[in-house]
Amino acid sequence: MVFRGVRRGRLVLGALTMVTLAAAGVAIVLWAAAGPAAGVRVYQAPRSGAAGDMARAYALGLLAKLELPLGTRPATWPARPGSLPQPVLPYWPTYGVTAQALYRAGASMGSVWWFLTRHVPAGMRPRWAYPANGNDRFVLDVPAHLPRGIAHANLEVVIIPHGSGSLILAEVQVVWYPPRSAAEYIHPDRYRSVTVTVPKPSDASRGATVTQTFTSRAVIAELAVLLNRLPGMLPTAFNCPAMTVPPTRVPSPYRVVFTPRSRRWPTIAAAPVGCFDGGIVVGKHRQPALDFSRDKIIPVMLSLTGQQAK
Repeated sequence: MVFRGVRRGRLVLGALTMVTLAAAGVAIVLWAAAGPAAGVRVYQAPRSGAAGDMARAYALGLLAKLELPLGTRPATWPARPGSLPQPVLPYWPTYGVTAQALYRAGASMGSVWWFLTRHVPAGMRPRWAYPANGNDRFVLDVPAHLPRGIAHANLEVVIIPHGSGSLILAEVQVVWYPPRSAAEYIHPDRYRSVTVTVPKPSDASRGATVTQTFTSRAVIAELAVLLNRLPGMLPTAFNCPAMTVPPTRVPSPYRVVFTPRSRRWPTIAAAPVGCFDGGIVVGKHRQPALDFSRDKIIPVMLSLTGQQAK
């Protein structure tokens, strides 16, 4: 991931969001097109598919929710839009869409900032509101709830002094989850048992695990539904203690293995492998990773084996 618009004195948010593209160096061409509202600029990778179309509509809807001071009008984009102070948001070229709008207000920078901090758009909540280096100010709001299929969404506003008034640069960024492979979806009726492995409580010996096999149709179906509901993992590597240099894969203490009723169907094994990145193997073939960060499968695994979540 690349952070755009980061200048001296504007590294606070960037320092708190330590994310980098796992596949940096892959060039992706972006296109800009006018949105449904005059002056709206939309940036998105071509051929984004249905998920990209949904994210684009969602981004434009969030941008339309922005409340601005009375008398604010759309402004003409300068010949070099990049010369304006840019929002400090991470940049996702493959699975992201960005919508921008520029406005002119007669009110001062401080007055606009005060207005925006007290008029959070409907369905959103404030995340940041801070000055940068004394020359401009920022307000960042995020949706209170994300729709299914959306990984991240942000609405950031940069307020720039302009004569006796202000320029307002509003940017919405929406990131959707990548698609999953068809092979990694589990059909519960094809499996006769599921084996669950979880770590023992902290007072046990280091690395100790508990393993239990279940033949209950209800348990098999419950775990299959939870795994099927997990989204694909974005192509990122998060800076976290589970990562080492050079990177190594430490066996996960959490593991779910579905054993088929017949040789016609493959064994399916899934496990988080660090930083919520979940590996899944169908037969002998590794599938695209899953995102375990926002689901309930690990608490269910602990409960089934009589353990407690830490």
